[in-house]
Amino acid sequence: MEIFILPSWPKSFDDNLFFINPVAWSLLMELVVNLLFVVFWKRLNPKMLFGILAISGLIVSIYTLYQHTAVFGYLWRNAPMGLARTIFSFSMGILIHHFYKSGKLKYGIRFPYFVAGILILIIYLLFPVNDKIRGVYDLLFIILISPALVALGTNIALGNVWLRIFSSLGSASYALYVIHHPLAAPTEIFVQKVLGISPFATPIALISVSSFLVLGYILDPVSYTHLTLPTILRV
Repeated sequence: MEIFILPSWPKSFDDNLFFINPVAWSLLMELVVNLLFVVFWKRLNPKMLFGILAISGLIVSIYTLYQHTAVFGYLWRNAPMGLARTIFSFSMGILIHHFYKSGKLKYGIRFPYFVAGILILIIYLLFPVNDKIRGVYDLLFIILISPALVALGTNIALGNVWLRIFSSLGSASYALYVIHHPLAAPTEIFVQKVLGISPFATPIALISVSSFLVLGYILDPVSYTHLTLPTILRV
């Protein structure tokens, strides 16, 4: 079932939706939200999207503050909260796209500011956070920092070299997300037991670099050459 991004049948509500690859929960939620978008897209004007954004954001905020973390959605018992989080992010993305296409987000931001934004993101994600403020920390990223970085990225005019680099990173990122969890555990064991290196960041770095090379320079050209959808189907 998991091959088709379908959840495994649970023995209890504390079970993972996906036993083999727990992070696949978000892929399932994205499929559900995309299907809902196809059904209701004619009614999704900005006013309606703001309403959906407000309601889903309120649900996510209350549950995150209650749990002191935004890490949820991968268990059967908190799957509805994961759906609410996906709806929030999806609605935010559509609104950002709408305002960009309408010209309300075109500020002509220079490339150095974009690099500064990336550095802020890296610093934000790397520093450890006290569990007491974890919920607020996660909400700050979900509601403010992440949308701001996306909006910032839409206003950057990149040269050909940087455009190619970021296009490759973007193409590889989704597939990298899908495979990083199954690869992280054995890599951590190998790095810690065999090499004697701290397993905190090293495995993720190794997986990220190697997966980027494979996905970005081998599979990505193949997919664009042989698997590209017709232009009319591209979003």
